[in-house]
Amino acid sequence: MEPRTGLGRRVLGGLFWAFSGTLVQGALEVIVTMALARLLAPAMFGAVAAALVAIKIAGFIANLGLTGALIQRETLDDEQVRAAFAVSIHFGLVVCLLLQLGAAPIAAFFQNDVIEDIVRLLSVAIPIANASQVALALMRRRMRFRQIATCAVISFGIGYGVVGIGLALSGYGVWALAGAHLAQVCCNTVLLLTLQPHPKAVLFRWSPLVELLRFGGGMIVWRTAANSAIEADNLVVGRWLGAEALGLYSRAYWLAATPAVLFGRGIASVLFPVLSRLQGDSARLAVAYRRGIAATNLVAFPASVAIVILAPEIVAVVLGEQWGAAVVPLRILAVGLLFRLGVRVSDSLTAAAGAVYRTAAVQVVYVIAVFAGALVGRYWGLGGVATGVFCALFLNYVLMTRLTLEMTSLPVAKLLATFVPALLTAAAIAAELLAVRGWLASRSAPPLAILAGAAVATGVTSAVILRLFPRAFIGDDGLWAVHLVLRRLPDSISTAASRLIAPYARPT
Repeated sequence: MEPRTGLGRRVLGGLFWAFSGTLVQGALEVIVTMALARLLAPAMFGAVAAALVAIKIAGFIANLGLTGALIQRETLDDEQVRAAFAVSIHFGLVVCLLLQLGAAPIAAFFQNDVIEDIVRLLSVAIPIANASQVALALMRRRMRFRQIATCAVISFGIGYGVVGIGLALSGYGVWALAGAHLAQVCCNTVLLLTLQPHPKAVLFRWSPLVELLRFGGGMIVWRTAANSAIEADNLVVGRWLGAEALGLYSRAYWLAATPAVLFGRGIASVLFPVLSRLQGDSARLAVAYRRGIAATNLVAFPASVAIVILAPEIVAVVLGEQWGAAVVPLRILAVGLLFRLGVRVSDSLTAAAGAVYRTAAVQVVYVIAVFAGALVGRYWGLGGVATGVFCALFLNYVLMTRLTLEMTSLPVAKLLATFVPALLTAAAIAAELLAVRGWLASRSAPPLAILAGAAVATGVTSAVILRLFPRAFIGDDGLWAVHLVLRRLPDSISTAASRLIAPYARPT
């Protein structure tokens, strides 16, 4: 596929803007979290995290799977757009009302009265977010990833950077986090609706919705199960280990999952609409899947070993000394990074191919596994919960990989071959990080200096690998991804970066 023309060029542009936006937002999240973690206690994070368990699950149900259906359909008319908008508004309001009524039982379940008022406030975000779901789907369908990334960055900056930190400095405690979430949702909705006008209606007819809901029904089960799995361990920790433990666990989970969220969000947002155009072409889907897995492996393996080795320094720098108990669950959850990223690629392909009900069945198994693993693991504290979640991640990865291989007819040997370069790269980086960390720690270097030294050493190692051993440590599919990115950069930067790579190392 030639990335400078046609669909390839749009894929490249989409990946560039999706990753640029997520990287900028990721940097903002780290900066904002560094501030909030020092202004607010772990128990405050835990109370809001518990409320968000209910809010997020309800939000995905309220979407009705229409976002995915609007993107996946080969043809789309104005009547379907109007109907999707109307039903999104109506169902969002219904779910908001149900949460208002169910706030007290939710708080009673978590044995924390503060959660009741937080749920009532945050439930308002659901119909507001639903109002922008059609606009977001149309922008993704039309591959307007630059605008999507811009909206996400601006809304997060205003929501958490301005409102959240401002309220925290003013002494509002948990309401700083709740207000930040609500402000982010409101800002994102306004921006999306402004940048992507579309036909709207207050009332809707069922006939235009039939085809959308046929696909969307599977998406509801799939996305609800997948996102319930993300929240199932929070539910267990919040209910049986308490708000402070949930605050610690939720921040450890955030640190471990951030590479998957940043990299995986970019992959998923671009691959789904692109692969939807290739549905039915199993050969091209197989190539896209293989390359996607190769790229995620090259990110996941080195990132996992880096987080495991540097976990104490990461927690100390990002969260502060009072969060030391988050180190153990962070290390365990970081090992599962490969499974999180790999599933993102599989999800995009199976959704694009329309296999939503089969994928939904796998996700139901996954959410049960997360809940059961966390429930059993709670007897050993946060480390036990993290171990149970890791086992569930592995099971989900195996099941989704099996489904994807079946759909693409990709030989298992070719898939396994993509793991070899990533494992070699991770081993080289792990050896280097252990040496650098040990040397700096023996000289009583502060955590920030250790992280800085590790970053410099990793950069040097990566440059050496690209120059001297690109085929062994990067692989053909990895080199394809590297050159794909280089072609998007300005000519001066692209030329300079290309000289770093051995001239014979070109993707085949």
